[in-house]
Amino acid sequence: MKKLLLNQANLDVSKFAHKNDARDSLHGIHVTSKCTEASNGKYAIKVSVPIADSDDFPEVPGHDPDDNLDIILPIDSIKQVKIPKKSKVPILRNVCLSKNDDKYYLTTTDLENMNTIDTIQIKAPFPDTNKCIPAEEPTVEFTVNAKYLKNICEFATKHTNETNRITISVINADKVIKIKFKTNEGQDCLCLLMPMAKP
Repeated sequence: MKKLLLNQANLDVSKFAHKNDARDSLHGIHVTSKCTEASNGKYAIKVSVPIADSDDFPEVPGHDPDDNLDIILPIDSIKQVKIPKKSKVPILRNVCLSKNDDKYYLTTTDLENMNTIDTIQIKAPFPDTNKCIPAEEPTVEFTVNAKYLKNICEFATKHTNETNRITISVINADKVIKIKFKTNEGQDCLCLLMPMAKP
């Protein structure tokens, strides 16, 4: 049985989880052997587990590795994990998820110190996000710079009302993308975003 490793991107999906939803399953991140995911009921994110060879991660004494998990971990536990992101050893820039009886453990190490956080699982079914993914092939698919898109969205969030409504218009994958919205004062705002070449 291999260890299950998660990196910072896997943990950061917790920012997409619901903070006040009555459904317990949306108060944490769903962890499987293939990915971590989270949702607030309006949007969702799914991040595959790291490609790193988990055998290279130091053994966690007294804990059983399990790469066949399907559990929901509370957000509060995820927030306590401090991955040594500046470690010069790439495998240490991960957290190891293990279990012992009914408890689960999130362990990080810098080779000198091993820090383990014990947690419980949220016993509730996580929504099947795969059912939300359209089966049809996309009619238009384009690539944009995430930082530029973030700047536009932050501007719109600041100057629109609480609905944060924007309209995105796409002609084809090679044409400029138009993003339109009205400010709180009723002003028309038009943002243009050039697509990037596909890798």
